[in-house]
Amino acid sequence: MNTDRHAAGTFCWAELVVHDVARAKDFYSQMFGWTYLESALPDGSIYARAQIRGRDVGAMQQLQAREGDRTRWSLYVEVPDVDAAAAAVIAHKGAVISQPIEAMRYGRMAVCRDPGGSTFSLWQSREHTGFEVMDEHGAPCWFELASHDLTVASPFYAAVLGWNLKPSRNGDRPYLEAFVGDKNVGGMLLIDPAWGEIPTHWSHYLQVDDTRQSVALARSLGAKILVEPKLVARVGTMATLRDPQGGKINLITFEKR
Repeated sequence: MNTDRHAAGTFCWAELVVHDVARAKDFYSQMFGWTYLESALPDGSIYARAQIRGRDVGAMQQLQAREGDRTRWSLYVEVPDVDAAAAAVIAHKGAVISQPIEAMRYGRMAVCRDPGGSTFSLWQSREHTGFEVMDEHGAPCWFELASHDLTVASPFYAAVLGWNLKPSRNGDRPYLEAFVGDKNVGGMLLIDPAWGEIPTHWSHYLQVDDTRQSVALARSLGAKILVEPKLVARVGTMATLRDPQGGKINLITFEKR
């Protein structure tokens, strides 16, 4: 589904920071049919925008030495004023990891951490408004926080991003759904200690036509399957994997209604 703008408080962009951009491009193009539009960043590295039908669904860039050694997806939330939102992060016991800066002519951004330790980015769009395709095969469709303490996470995001959080269920785990007005923009899942040492983190879901087929393809391309396809009643069939360089993604085929 084509989209042109994102309301304040909604996720608007996903960026894979990875060691080998060329290898990542090949994996995701085979998985989802993505094509790429490349441009040079000020440091000389390549920024590859992933596209469906010539419209943006995310991006990839080279992992820098100063950023550590972990391939990861970074998620961005649209805000009307990055500086004001960054100040709100600090006021509500979060941290600003990277202070607000201009991203050339495209927008203004800051990288933040919530009180539980999850990282997310703020985005004030100008020329670049974010995802141009959502809610179809190969495109983002859902955003989710895995948290050790929803009582810490929920008031923080309500205050900083204006979310209205409502209790729901995700299988047998406590779950909160986040709303901006009447739009459902994401969820928060309570981590089960039985799952092991899982840090609190944000991740996103890519919609696929058939989760089981996509998981089989991902496995053949060298991905590690963390959660095999599982049917969640009244939602759909989900799976979680790490791409060959360690980037975590979730897949979902929504239940037909």
